[in-house]
Amino acid sequence: MKNILIILFIFSNIVFASSFEFDFSVFSGSTFDFSYQEGNFFDNLDGFRAGSGLSLGVLLSLGRNDEINNNILTSISSMIETGYNYYKRERRGNKDDYTDQAYYIYDYHSIILGYLLRLNFHNKVSLGIGGGIFIPLYSTANKADYSFGMGDYSEMTEFNQKNIAFMYKLPFMPYVKLNVVRYFYFSDRWSFKTGGNLIYNFGMELDNDRLGPYWVYNKYNFSSFAVELYLGISFGRAK
Repeated sequence: MKNILIILFIFSNIVFASSFEFDFSVFSGSTFDFSYQEGNFFDNLDGFRAGSGLSLGVLLSLGRNDEINNNILTSISSMIETGYNYYKRERRGNKDDYTDQAYYIYDYHSIILGYLLRLNFHNKVSLGIGGGIFIPLYSTANKADYSFGMGDYSEMTEFNQKNIAFMYKLPFMPYVKLNVVRYFYFSDRWSFKTGGNLIYNFGMELDNDRLGPYWVYNKYNFSSFAVELYLGISFGRAK
């Protein structure tokens, strides 16, 4: 109860502050996916993989906008972020097989928890840098991994948060983000915005000790680089 009251106190101070700022946006983009695996039995499945994928979702950002009096910046925004992220990636199982049957497709439905520091310039452009984590709540695969690469989980194609927390060393995907925004004002504080994100998602690594000791990859991890475009609405950033 004490922690809830502290959170409510902090939130109320942000919301009712004169420098309160919030954004709501939708985003979509392409990903460049990377994975690496070492197996116990199938050498032709080992090695580095590169693929492509998709990222989309919605994002709510809340925080403070502190005005700066100089010739470069109008203000600095400090934002906490949350929302929903859908991430789709593909992986070629056999490095020598380019048929459709050789491709695995994985979907992740995640909650976003992050932080963004944004510099707001006089030309109605902002540049932000931040980071956070994607917490997968649900994941699917287009087919089972019959190479037994995931131990007892090899025949599964649907994974809940409990499964994910057991399979991977960390049950979340850390990320870093570079963000650029252009604002189009229709009042002193309200504006439409459009922009782009460059995001590196560090992904997750299978926990071999939990999945093993037999019929598992010696090592398996993945990561991605995303290029996203987004549209949104914003309140609190002064012209």
